[in-house]
Amino acid sequence: MAIEIGKSPSDYRRVFVDSMDMSKRNRAEIAERMNAILGDHTVTKTMLDEHARPGNWERELRFPTRWLFAFCEATGSNDLLLLAMGPHLRQRLEIGERILCASSLLKEAFDVTMKIVAPKDKKGKKKT
Repeated sequence: MAIEIGKSPSDYRRVFVDSMDMSKRNRAEIAERMNAILGDHTVTKTMLDEHARPGNWERELRFPTRWLFAFCEATGSNDLLLLAMGPHLRQRLEIGERILCASSLLKEAFDVTMKIVAPKDKKGKKKT
């Protein structure tokens, strides 16, 4: 999912709800998984429902930072974390991802080149 960086509290609610809706787990299972990750029983399905209700992100509902990583792990989506990162950190992450992709492409090109330049026989030895 493409994310436009936090314009309003309703953006957080939208990403929060979308992450749960696209998860393979239902909300009770998400809460259960979050508790297993956190090592306590502080999160309930009712709490997740409360945070998902329209208007609640505009009010002062608290979503503890320590829940953020557990929520992302439990839903299988990092979108809420990416939204919370803000534009500067998100840009740095995207640059890092581009570097990894470029590195992978360079390695692939090198491997193809080496097969052309130094072909091997069936036993894996260089042909002379």
